[in-house]
Amino acid sequence: MSHVIHRLRANLTFAAVITLFMTFATGCASTTKQGYDIRTFMKIRTPGGVDMVQDDTVYFVYNADGVSQLYCKSANEPQEDAKKLTNFEDGLDGYSISDDGRWIVLTASVGGSEYSDMFLMSTETNEMKTLFSDPRTVYAGPVWRRDSKAFAYRANDISATDFHVYIYDLESGESRKAMDDKGFHLPVDFNRTGDKIVVLKYNSATHTQLFEVNLDSATTREITPQDEAGYFGPVGYTANEKEFLVTTNYHGDLNYVAALDMNSAFVRPLLPALNKYHVDAAGINKERTLIAVLTNEDGYGALHLHDAVTYEPVEGPKMDKGVVGNIGIQDSWIHYSLSNAQNPGIVYRWSMDEPDMAPEPITEAETFGVDLSQFRLPELIHYESSDGKMIPAFLYLPDNYRKGQKIPFIVQFHGGPESQFRPYFARSFQYFLTQGYGLIAPNVRGSSGYGKAYL
Repeated sequence: MSHVIHRLRANLTFAAVITLFMTFATGCASTTKQGYDIRTFMKIRTPGGVDMVQDDTVYFVYNADGVSQLYCKSANEPQEDAKKLTNFEDGLDGYSISDDGRWIVLTASVGGSEYSDMFLMSTETNEMKTLFSDPRTVYAGPVWRRDSKAFAYRANDISATDFHVYIYDLESGESRKAMDDKGFHLPVDFNRTGDKIVVLKYNSATHTQLFEVNLDSATTREITPQDEAGYFGPVGYTANEKEFLVTTNYHGDLNYVAALDMNSAFVRPLLPALNKYHVDAAGINKERTLIAVLTNEDGYGALHLHDAVTYEPVEGPKMDKGVVGNIGIQDSWIHYSLSNAQNPGIVYRWSMDEPDMAPEPITEAETFGVDLSQFRLPELIHYESSDGKMIPAFLYLPDNYRKGQKIPFIVQFHGGPESQFRPYFARSFQYFLTQGYGLIAPNVRGSSGYGKAYL
């Protein structure tokens, strides 16, 4: 399944920017009660882009040397013993592992150009060869066929403004075009036999379309309804391939999980228990037996598991409040990341065969001596606007704050035009908390995550 990786780019308010300017302009950064200045906080990091294969090998992207590269280790091995697999001068853009775990497609660009080249690596030998390289073309979005003998990708090699979809065959070493219509297209999922593929056409943040391409007959048909433009986020074919799972706001306000009928384009809503939440994303395992759903619950990110045949809920791991991401399913194992004020995004794994077991970390955070356990988790509050609308906000208070105490405050308004503040680990927030500041981050109207009406 596709990884869902969440990142926060916190925009400091004017007060925070002035504080930072004064700190560095004087050359003597203010230190915390633990003796660490803001430069230490800004170095706190943890790996991302984590994937796990059948033999318990964990792959992850890390910038241990200042540039993002691909590493691997066993699930129980210390992170410091991980093996570095790539050495791209300007870092790795992305990667995708074949279902059998034998191959990795990697993308990397030069000099920050974003014109990514594409490479193929054997996991047995770690040898890598260049597949496509052109300084004027973007090669990206690899999606493996289920037999691991071919993968689809997108490229704008014909027209700079149009992304076409291609299929690369490992045995022949040749590509063939699967879809060459105008617009931004990206491959999504192959069917079981590999003779069909679903492709997404991105028109805007509120209008996407899904097409099924028959690779044998070279015919294409739209599988999303055409009566109303809407957002359709792809999840994957169901086990019987009569339906295709999506997240969508079709005829609704919040995103929800639905099944698209492959013949009629009828949208069948699923998982009614989650309808009160905005669904951020969903994924399905390669056996098509389990669905993982990420919901946006007033800014918090929660994980819900469901049987992919009956759609009944399945017990999942217990975890602290925060924002969940980087979901993966490998056999009976679920892996996920958790980010909050005490956790910069460590990835854990949990076994459905042992539901009572505590999730175990498979990555580690470099904290450079900062004790993250000292920080309070934020409080979700609501305040009334001038017209009576209740506005959500996250309130951060210093560890030693006492009720009624007057302290300086920083107010952060997130960027946009469509965005949402979420309670991720924020390095700058943690630093200012140690300096005695409180912080409040409201999600004013126009914020995403609360439905179309609020947006």
